[in-house]
Amino acid sequence: MNVIVEYSRLQTFLNVAMAVVHECRLRCTEDHLRITATDPAQVAQVETTLASDGCESFETDGEVLGINLEKLDDALGFASTGDLVLLELNTETRKLEIEYDGFGYDLGLIDPESIRREPDIAEVDFPARIRVYGHRLERGIKGCDLASDHTRFEGDAESGEFRATAEGDTDDVSIRMDSEDLQTDIPEAVSSLFSIGYLTELVDPIENDTEVVVKVGDEFPLTWFYELSEGNVAVTNFLAPRIART
Repeated sequence: MNVIVEYSRLQTFLNVAMAVVHECRLRCTEDHLRITATDPAQVAQVETTLASDGCESFETDGEVLGINLEKLDDALGFASTGDLVLLELNTETRKLEIEYDGFGYDLGLIDPESIRREPDIAEVDFPARIRVYGHRLERGIKGCDLASDHTRFEGDAESGEFRATAEGDTDDVSIRMDSEDLQTDIPEAVSSLFSIGYLTELVDPIENDTEVVVKVGDEFPLTWFYELSEGNVAVTNFLAPRIART
């Protein structure tokens, strides 16, 4: 593995993964770097790729590296936007050599087999599909956090509206998240409950003007897809629903 990539693009890729896990398998394919992981409670999942076309130089040989993301993040802590970062696997020491702007760091790798198994991103036939801007999605999630620790995503088939609602002990919140200039497809009423704690972590890497494709159902899991860094970082998240007490 020998990859040169602009710092902010690499950091964007890593931030998406760190919203879910602190260590992972990094798969180095001929087309991209890929991280697929699930959190310890197996509630949230992430699959994210950094395209080879988004790198200055990209040479890989199918390596699978066990990475401590927090240590890698620390190693990049002195880089600035515009810096070119070299990531090179030293096959003798089994360390990832990191270089940028005169700074060098050799990162010890983790045995990939000791890391939690990569999940299969579930294939679910979601009845509702909504396109929403990142800033509206974030507003809906963080707005509901004012009243409760969970939120209900609701889609109305008649109006085509997509809302986040929350019912707390004393306060209630309802926030419309869809946009008139983005397409929604809600053929039937849907409603599912999710943990705001997880949603807050997952939404944090999304930029304000990013278009996010959200798929939901009635008491279904949630999945959303978006791209960052001019389409060079692709992200799919999956979140299991909370079971409402009756």
